[in-house]
Amino acid sequence: MSDEPKTFCKAPFKTAVIDTDGFLIPCCEFMTHESKLDPYKLNYADDWMFKKWWEKGLDPLREKMLKGEVDPGCRYCISKEKNAGVNSLRIRTNKNISDTFEEIKNDYLQNKREYPKQVELRLGNYCNLKCIMCGPYASSSIMAEYKMHKKQYNEYGIESNWQDPNMPKDWYSYEHNKEIMLDVVSKASRIHFGGGEPFISPVIVEVLNSINSKTYLRFNTNMTRINDRVLEALKKFDTIEIEASIDGVGPHNDYLRNGSKWNIILENFKKLKTCNNINVDISYILQHTSLYTLKDVIAFANDSNIRINFGEVYYGSVDGSGHLTLNSASINDINNFKTWFNSSSFKQKNTVQTWLDSYEFNLKLHNRFKEYIKMLDSFRGTTFVKTFNPSWT
Repeated sequence: MSDEPKTFCKAPFKTAVIDTDGFLIPCCEFMTHESKLDPYKLNYADDWMFKKWWEKGLDPLREKMLKGEVDPGCRYCISKEKNAGVNSLRIRTNKNISDTFEEIKNDYLQNKREYPKQVELRLGNYCNLKCIMCGPYASSSIMAEYKMHKKQYNEYGIESNWQDPNMPKDWYSYEHNKEIMLDVVSKASRIHFGGGEPFISPVIVEVLNSINSKTYLRFNTNMTRINDRVLEALKKFDTIEIEASIDGVGPHNDYLRNGSKWNIILENFKKLKTCNNINVDISYILQHTSLYTLKDVIAFANDSNIRINFGEVYYGSVDGSGHLTLNSASINDINNFKTWFNSSSFKQKNTVQTWLDSYEFNLKLHNRFKEYIKMLDSFRGTTFVKTFNPSWT
């Protein structure tokens, strides 16, 4: 009988994330600001950093995992599992990695250290969009906006260390960091490209050319920059999954993902469907604005025969307050949504129901949400009220 702890996760032993700024973390949902473990970071001085981090840097977290302890950095993932029907990254990771708990434990005790089988690679924060749920850390466009409106952003509670002279602009612009990254991805069996927007990274083609054609690739993309140069580099791969980040249709999309044009996205869906080695799904984030957008996204997915993968907005998105979560929505908007929802039918309805069941109105978050969209509208020349027609206007 296995002695695998209930909260055991294979990620610290088998997966790795190289974040937009070069931070090394075990998975994309690990909260470094909550954990007491010191994160490592690729920088211009330490060309040995990844090897040290992978072999020893994660050992304190691995020890906790083996004992069944939950590090504060893992609490977000564990908390999601309290809601039946909401699949956590821990569960998905454990399912995708074939190594058993006993095998992982024995390898660890024998000091065996293989490079990570699964890697998430974020090639800087290059992004052409300013999405409502994003911040300067993951979008160069929002970073530029932040620089222009620093006072307003700071007054709202959003700060960025873009002025830190000790931070290299792009971690992969240093040759030894690029060599480390290419070595890591060449040994991985699964690679997930996140962002920024991966398809506009200046090194994306070079990275793709260094990867074995049998490697499973997955991309999160905003679907606005699918160019022929990238498509040519993708032809050699056997299996590619594209997760199109779609949170609205038409004007809803263009507002939520500022800088995006829905007609261009439609053309790129058509372009990807002609590639036999590429499967395209929609990645939809359940958040406050889903009350206005979900109906049309489901209709689009059904008409286009595209599957939707649901996630839930990260509580710490943008500023850490949780103002983008469902709890910032008014009860009238919830009730209006339920009128459609209760009469609808779609495959993932139970997942959305679980999300609705978690609703607890929070006046502070409601007001903070309104302050946030008012601030964005003042920069971008957009109008949230006109676009979504919320009940509180």
